[in-house]
Amino acid sequence: MNGDPTLLPRVAQLGLSLRGLRLLRERLEQLCLHEDSPFKEQTTLLGRDCPAVKTFEELTTTQLVHLWVKSETVTGTSRLAEVAELINPADIGPPMYFISHALQSTVCKLFDTIESFLIDAADSTCVWLDFVAINQHENFAQNKKDAMAFEACLKQCSGGTLVVVDQLRCNPATRGWCLVYEWDHTLLYHGPDGLHMRGMKLQDLDKIVPLINVEGAQCLFKVDVQQLMRRCHGTRWRWDAVVDFLSKKEDEVKQDRVLCFLAGAGTGKSTISAAIATQLLKRNDMLHHVLAVEEEGKKTSTKEQKTEEGCQVPDILCIVAVHFVKFSGQRRLDPVSIMKTLVYQLAVRIRAVADVILSLSPKAVACLSNSDDILEQLLLPALSGVQQHIVILLDALDEGDPLDEQQHDFGSTGGRRTVRACGNPVLSLLLGCLIRLPVNVRFILTTRPEACCGGIRTVLSRAFVNDGIRFLGPSDVMQVSLQECYGITTTPFSEAVPNSNRVLVYDTIVRECLPPDSQSQLPPMSVVANLGKAPDLQDLQALYEHIFSQQRLVQPVVIARILPLLVAAQEPLSTSVLQRLGLSFDELQLLPGWGCLFYYEAEHHVFLLHKSLSDWLRLSSNPFSPDVVAGHSVLGAFFFKDALRASNAVMPSAYALKHAALHLTQSVVVQQNDPLDMLLSQWHYLEAVVRSGFGGKLLSALGAASSQNRLSEYGEDAYRWLSRLLSAFEQQSSKSIMEVTVEDVACPLGCFKLQEAAKQLGQKWVPRLQLGGHGNIWPPDILTFKGHKSAVLGVCFSPDGRQLATGSDDNTAKVWDLAGGTCIATLQGHTDVVSGVCISPDGHTAWIFSICFSTDGEQLATCSVDATAKVWNLDCGTCTTTLKGHHGWVYSACFSPDAKKIATGSEDATAKVWDVASGMCITTLKDHFGSVISVRFSPDGKQLATGSRDNTAKVWDLDSKICINALTGHLENLTSLCFSPDGKQLATGSYDQTAKVWDLTKGTLNSTQGGHTGMVSGVCVSPDSKSVATGSDDQTAKVSSVSFSPTDRGQLATCSHDTTAKLWDLDLGTCLITLEGHLGAVSSVCFSPDGNKLCTGSYDKTTKIWDLSLGTCIITLQGHTGSISCTCFSCDGLTLATGSHDLTAKVWSLTGDYGENFPHSTFEGHAALVTSVCLSPDGKELVTDGSSDKTAKVWDLLASKACTSTLVSHAGPISSVCFSPDGRHLVTGGTLDKVTKVWDCATSATKETS
Repeated sequence: MNGDPTLLPRVAQLGLSLRGLRLLRERLEQLCLHEDSPFKEQTTLLGRDCPAVKTFEELTTTQLVHLWVKSETVTGTSRLAEVAELINPADIGPPMYFISHALQSTVCKLFDTIESFLIDAADSTCVWLDFVAINQHENFAQNKKDAMAFEACLKQCSGGTLVVVDQLRCNPATRGWCLVYEWDHTLLYHGPDGLHMRGMKLQDLDKIVPLINVEGAQCLFKVDVQQLMRRCHGTRWRWDAVVDFLSKKEDEVKQDRVLCFLAGAGTGKSTISAAIATQLLKRNDMLHHVLAVEEEGKKTSTKEQKTEEGCQVPDILCIVAVHFVKFSGQRRLDPVSIMKTLVYQLAVRIRAVADVILSLSPKAVACLSNSDDILEQLLLPALSGVQQHIVILLDALDEGDPLDEQQHDFGSTGGRRTVRACGNPVLSLLLGCLIRLPVNVRFILTTRPEACCGGIRTVLSRAFVNDGIRFLGPSDVMQVSLQECYGITTTPFSEAVPNSNRVLVYDTIVRECLPPDSQSQLPPMSVVANLGKAPDLQDLQALYEHIFSQQRLVQPVVIARILPLLVAAQEPLSTSVLQRLGLSFDELQLLPGWGCLFYYEAEHHVFLLHKSLSDWLRLSSNPFSPDVVAGHSVLGAFFFKDALRASNAVMPSAYALKHAALHLTQSVVVQQNDPLDMLLSQWHYLEAVVRSGFGGKLLSALGAASSQNRLSEYGEDAYRWLSRLLSAFEQQSSKSIMEVTVEDVACPLGCFKLQEAAKQLGQKWVPRLQLGGHGNIWPPDILTFKGHKSAVLGVCFSPDGRQLATGSDDNTAKVWDLAGGTCIATLQGHTDVVSGVCISPDGHTAWIFSICFSTDGEQLATCSVDATAKVWNLDCGTCTTTLKGHHGWVYSACFSPDAKKIATGSEDATAKVWDVASGMCITTLKDHFGSVISVRFSPDGKQLATGSRDNTAKVWDLDSKICINALTGHLENLTSLCFSPDGKQLATGSYDQTAKVWDLTKGTLNSTQGGHTGMVSGVCVSPDSKSVATGSDDQTAKVSSVSFSPTDRGQLATCSHDTTAKLWDLDLGTCLITLEGHLGAVSSVCFSPDGNKLCTGSYDKTTKIWDLSLGTCIITLQGHTGSISCTCFSCDGLTLATGSHDLTAKVWSLTGDYGENFPHSTFEGHAALVTSVCLSPDGKELVTDGSSDKTAKVWDLLASKACTSTLVSHAGPISSVCFSPDGRHLVTGGTLDKVTKVWDCATSATKETS
């Protein structure tokens, strides 16, 4: 509430609660249906014809006010809000939102919009409606007094103004009063975040935006500043260092562009941000006034003016734009939202920026969907001619880190983890986008040193190495006076206590949560007795425990119910959700330290005061640590029901789409048919998740559960399905996910999701059994990463095994999240193939061959055909070093274990070792006779392994620079290397389709592993030695012909380009026999009528007949001069027909023993290869097709051996021909025309076309 309520006019306090709004709606709905309704007759109001109202949906606010509210029989002479018979006094309270609406709009539209906008709000949330709060009786003085209090009402509503537009009944551009008064004053008092427009189209905004006065609007995070400035009570500021930074001249800015406050949790960094923002805005307003005075010819100097804190005001115009990052606020982490917020703040202070924005239509601005577009189309053009100094303040960069990477304030979170590539969206925005702004744009940053897995200082220093960066601590600008902070009058300390480790949030909590008489009893320290000791994080932990201990005695049950929900939640929970979970707003206020430790914002969500509180609550050693599993269970069940609402017409909440599955996976032991399985079986929900862009979150949740063996069989199947669906859906987004599943995802036939999709789509032809490969089960590969536009030439795990980097000949490197299976960074810039990657990534312009993570996970190395290797910063995806020196393509790169050196291998037959910091070459190794394709450091960094096109691998001692092991045995070029964790073995991959493992202590071969049918292009062992990533040129075998056994044995024959044919048992799905003997791809198979023999035709120009009982070849037929394309036995099994690429068909007699010279007849006449042959049931005729010559021919086998009929009717090639069993009809099938034709053999006329 703004100000003292006793000083506000009564009308400004008459807000109607959402509960009261719903009751009012019910009353009006019943009234509209009543026979005596005042709305039943047509009338004229305000010069407009108002038709009779039959239903509530037709009632306008004009009719409501003039025919009901103004009626003395309804409200007498009172306000509607004060008629207890109509509105319960308990539903009247101070309003949070001012409702701006037109009288012509429908009441239904008005109420629906309010409900929709405040869907997260508690029932007690109040809104200000003019027809409820204002006395509508014009003949009474109260009416005029109420109307005069509009400004007080607008100012009172801390949540701002909700603009409700009914497009069908009112043109918003004609609402002059709203534009001039309501909306302008909203901007003045609450900023643009307080103006909420609903129901307005972009074309209407085109007309309205130029009319709104935004000069007085201040886009500052009001709630953040208010909260933070409360903490600086008793603080004495020393702005000398900040003023010195801001006072730099234009030529000095290039050496000092960034000021960063780096300090631990709770030490006042955000408070400093709020104070700087406040002072810069004051200074900005002051200097604007000074400049205006000077323009009038009055001499005024700003050099001697002082701020309230006594620091000198610099003689420059400094413009500030501010953003406060919150780990729990998704909008605060979204780069596009951040950019638009910064742009608006600059627009209200820089005319050039405002002009650029207003020159674009709102539709054009709305279509700017990524930060680069906003930079290129808005900021860079607008700031190109601006000379003023501009400061962008980004507070709490560390809170942009992924939650699972943020280090807790208390205790250890475990082993070191690798920085997630571009995992901090705010840092990526700063270093990838904002850094490109003109040099007169400077930055003030705050962050914990633990950000980026402890590497934030290095990351910022490296990124701004050419611009200059200055690091400060809180003690450089602030001192805390305990006398002022706690109101202590008797103390041996007369001066403020400077301490860089002082946790200021401690002072805030003591001051606001504890009465003064209890402050001296604080364990483990007494503020009064220990004035010389600054509270640290351990003291803060004890303070939290002290406050919770006191409250537990009062409301232990409430605490036990609410805390698990707040801690388990992935985003701040709305009061509406908590209310639907059975927790009233009154119960929320029973939380320990309510109003300070926990508080309620205008966004209708419950927030925590400080991240240290969240960290403390998660500590297992904390006696008040909530049952997080129970919290997940409750939230999982709640949002599970929300998710089940999904349909073509209903969209679940964004929270349910993003997090419902995660809560279910974290709640209880997962069993078959549990809620998670039910959720994953809901196709409307899955469609909504994928189309909303949250498929990666769902996949990450399932992946984490899978790694903990917490998924059922159905859940595991859904996880594997989703991992393949997401990449396929990106290419086929116009289809439904069911259609993509059936048509584009390589699922095994046993996949539950495939079976569901096929059934729901009404697929009639669904394969029953898959032979070969992995049969009906998922293959062992868990994830398939699709996104490169060309071959993948290198792969590398991050040190913690959570990410995979890939390099491609599409000139890019990509970093993939192994849990979610999604691409999290694309590194562009090489001018040729990226041949290697190594994680420790300006850019290549050619194929990228290789990639490698640094051991600290903060950098990535890539190498390319452009003869360079590059080092990239993983936090923002920018290039920090380019290594030049090789005289040919660079195929491989690898970081040393300490991340201080990089080794590269090149086409110039050398390997080089480089110093990462300086980019200088420190060692060149020469002994190979071919290109060095792969390089790897040993685990201790003392040795380097190199693999070459000379078919050898060598191991080098880096101190002596000599080769200590030369490994020979591969038959072709080496492609990849990998040391075992103990450094005693080396794995090598080669073009010879094998991987070998070598014993380096003896220099001998341990084992050779085959299996690939293409070169092994990459091999990498994961840190735990349990996983291996490989890249290969494998070509999958293609099945080109199948044949069912004519017997009841349940057998199937297949043939393949791998030169074999196989006989399968259909009941078991297993291979019975593999027939080997052909020297080329096998293109055709055909069972003999008795099922005992099999005929195969091959690209080796031969046809073989096999005895299936023995699995041996008994006849080889030679005679064709081209590949065999088709075969067919006669009904008696004594004759065989074959078709060939030599444009002929042959008929062979199989009776007698002729060795290799079986008698045959040759049939010539087709102008293209013969792709299908069939003998008539009586053995008297042969039919053949000529594929692309679009004809089928019938031949006489007994007399003339000539063609008796040529069938021409298809519009394209004919792919198959077949006689009917009775020999009376012939069937031909076309390919391009997709037509099957049935012919009468007696007349050669087509009888049916389908």
